[in-house]
Amino acid sequence: MADGVSVEGHVTGPVIEHVGAEKRITKVFVDELVKKILDGERDFRKIVLSDGFYLCEHDGYKKLQERLKQNKEPLILDGAVLINLRAELNLSQVSAEGADFSYSHLSGSNFEEAKLRRTTFYSSDLSSSSTRFRNADLTRAVLSNTSLVEAYMGNADLSYANLIDARLNRAELIEVNFTGTRLDGADITQANISYANFCRTQMNGIKNLKATIGLYTASFTEVEAYDKDKITILKANKRKQLFKDEKLGWFTRTFGLY
Repeated sequence: MADGVSVEGHVTGPVIEHVGAEKRITKVFVDELVKKILDGERDFRKIVLSDGFYLCEHDGYKKLQERLKQNKEPLILDGAVLINLRAELNLSQVSAEGADFSYSHLSGSNFEEAKLRRTTFYSSDLSSSSTRFRNADLTRAVLSNTSLVEAYMGNADLSYANLIDARLNRAELIEVNFTGTRLDGADITQANISYANFCRTQMNGIKNLKATIGLYTASFTEVEAYDKDKITILKANKRKQLFKDEKLGWFTRTFGLY
């Protein structure tokens, strides 16, 4: 994909190509894309951003950030290809189902309540305590080899997602749904997995499960893991049951129920 060229022959930056049949415009300069967002346009489904564009270096970047923070109407990026994007953006409630953010650097971006089913973040950098995926739908998303260090993902739906070799160190994974998720080789050192649901989760070679926070409150059902991690899970389940029994015993003694 060639860079855009002005009338005078000067390079003006990467271009956007619309690949959807419903779009009449075939190519749009990134400058025009930024302008359209600032002017209030929201539908950018199936656009293709040329590889390696540093949006954070664009002249209108700060204005774009402020505009997106207002979030009057979320962007529509379904099927968009935004590979190697560099930016920190507020994309809360965005619809980006099937979009591709591979190799992007989006640390500190906000994806709260976003629709990200089948979205790809392969080998992207989403690390930072400011990166937020609270209540996001990441069903069948691809986050393999992605850095989510310290990211906040509370109550996100990661069912059937691919997080093979992902880095989730110190991430907030409270009440996350990991049903059918691939976590093979993922590093979850000091991640908070309190009340997370691991049902039929594949976690062969997962790193430092024992070093997570809230392990005994998480739910593990029919998981696939190496023996050492199965022992850790078994101990966690026993501790959880012991806690329930102790709580029931206290309740019975306190209120005289038999």
